[in-house]
Amino acid sequence: MKKKNQSKQTVRPGRLFGITFLLLILVFFFSLRGKRQDSGDWRTYRHPEAGLKFNYPKEYVVTPGGGGIYLGQEGLPTLLYVKIIENEHQLNPKQWLESLCDECRQEIVKNHQLLELEFNHLPALKLVRIQPPGTETEFFFVIATPERIYHFSFSPGPEEQELPEAILSSLRLS
Repeated sequence: MKKKNQSKQTVRPGRLFGITFLLLILVFFFSLRGKRQDSGDWRTYRHPEAGLKFNYPKEYVVTPGGGGIYLGQEGLPTLLYVKIIENEHQLNPKQWLESLCDECRQEIVKNHQLLELEFNHLPALKLVRIQPPGTETEFFFVIATPERIYHFSFSPGPEEQELPEAILSSLRLS
């Protein structure tokens, strides 16, 4: 009697661990994303004329004024100030920074670390205030389109440190 050639496929422990680990990371990532922006705890601000849209926590208030948009909690310092500037000369963010008055530019360059990057294939500049360790991180985020320059100024309090990145991750420009 001949034995049938039966081949058993076994899953290697390393491969099984890798697949499980990847699935756990994906579940964790999507659960965080859902809690931060997709739940009822966040609202969406839209500025159709400026082609701007971003999500923010529902306990915060958006207030237009002073040539910009303010975001913060009632009675507390502003978390975010957004200034939208017409880009008449089609400057990139670094050129915009260089176009500021000498005193303003020197103050910014002296007290901030400059990071050139891209945001949705658009040139961007992140300027992080140099501060002692353990203090709140203030930073500017500048994005340039041919039509506009979007200047975001974040000043998060101790409990708001993760909010700027969450808000920027929801940001859409059209």
